[in-house]
Amino acid sequence: MGFVSRNEGLVAFTPCCSCTLKIMCRVGRFFHFVTAGKVEFGLNIMKPIICVERISQYLTQTPLTPMGKGQLLNQLFERMVASNESIGAAMTQNLNQGQSKLADFQHTHSSNFSSTTDPLDADDWLRDIEAKLNLARCDERKKAAYAAHYLQGAAAAWWESYKTLIPADELITWTVFKEGFRSIHIPDGLMELKRKEFLNLKQGDMPFMDFLNRLNYLVRYAPEEITTETRKVKLCRDCLNPETEYALSAHEIHSIKSLVDKALRVESSGKKLQEFSQGLNTQHRVRNNRRFNGITTVVIKLAHKGGQ
Repeated sequence: MGFVSRNEGLVAFTPCCSCTLKIMCRVGRFFHFVTAGKVEFGLNIMKPIICVERISQYLTQTPLTPMGKGQLLNQLFERMVASNESIGAAMTQNLNQGQSKLADFQHTHSSNFSSTTDPLDADDWLRDIEAKLNLARCDERKKAAYAAHYLQGAAAAWWESYKTLIPADELITWTVFKEGFRSIHIPDGLMELKRKEFLNLKQGDMPFMDFLNRLNYLVRYAPEEITTETRKVKLCRDCLNPETEYALSAHEIHSIKSLVDKALRVESSGKKLQEFSQGLNTQHRVRNNRRFNGITTVVIKLAHKGGQ
């Protein structure tokens, strides 16, 4: 931990560079093992490091009075206590920081994930977790463990099995977690099926806003199809039902906002026209019914008179 020198009758204890380096290395290895769950290994590493050889050599070559030896031992003891306290404080601070980051992450109220038949749900969860991990400024080495805390059911069982494929001494990074999660819950084959569903989508009988929401939902499977505003407008117009598409055919539309506004107006006008038409039909039926009822009444009366 240091070496002893004697100057003007005073005994001094000065830390040496080699011991300082040893302590730093051991502290680093300690946190590595503790993070990996191997606490006992970490504790064994943090044994006192003292340059016993240099102290013994000094005591042998430089005779000291009993009082001088007592002063030397007291100083050594004080240095050892101070060093251990500083190391312990550093260890406690780092552990507290780790606990603080976990608490910060838990305060983001992240949702749990078990399983889903829609890969976008899994992708949404992964993006949400990553955003909140970054918000809490979690250590890159601990992100995977924090995220795994929110896996449940089938997803939790998958993670426990997946971890066995990774060497015990290898750190599971956030990148490793994401790649493994995507390979199971966001497979390429299912993503391709959803992409085809997007390309084949038509409005049909859906209200325009329901169609637009579905289009926006599925477009995430094929982002390359809407790289420009012009392509967005064309794709949306091609998916409209024939009535709306015909009503918009005379308009030059260059933005999605303009397309949405015009399509909603067309739909609203169509509903009003339909309601008006239904009202006319109802009135026509009422008049016809009245006319029929009147004729029927006359016929009945005539028949009754004839019978008399």
